[in-house]
Amino acid sequence: MERLLEGVNDAKVIWWDGWLGIKTAQTTESGCWRIDGHRESGKAYM
Repeated sequence: MERLLEGVNDAKVIWWDGWLGIKTAQTTESGCWRIDGHRESGKAYM
């Protein structure tokens, strides 16, 4: 059960801003991601 909420390692996050821009980011070892210059961030789960 402990591994159920473990972060996803080395995943590519694709963020569409709703207009014309698409930004990408890679997750860290703990599954966290952040898009530089934007407030969007999060954690990826499997």
